[in-house]
Amino acid sequence: MVRPFIGGNFCQNWGAICAAAMGPTTLFHLGAGAGGLQAFCEHFADTFHGWWDELGHAKLDEDTIKILVDGIADAHGDASQADLSAARDALILAMQQATKPLR
Repeated sequence: MVRPFIGGNFCQNWGAICAAAMGPTTLFHLGAGAGGLQAFCEHFADTFHGWWDELGHAKLDEDTIKILVDGIADAHGDASQADLSAARDALILAMQQATKPLR
């Protein structure tokens, strides 16, 4: 496993590098395992609702989940979790290599 460290907090840096590689929605998709973004949304819907209460009527309901899941499919086609994970890891390694002289 690659362990990037650019100074400061390891976890904070790792999260920033991952987000720069693929963006949060794809990372949620990968982080949920085999169930993908659908499973992530179903598991964390109540948590998001608590955060979004101040926004009015924003809810992570079935229609919103469908929009998100369809967006992942549009963005990544038939790529498997393994393919996306490999692409993420390659991007992270490339970013680390590119920024090595700056550290």
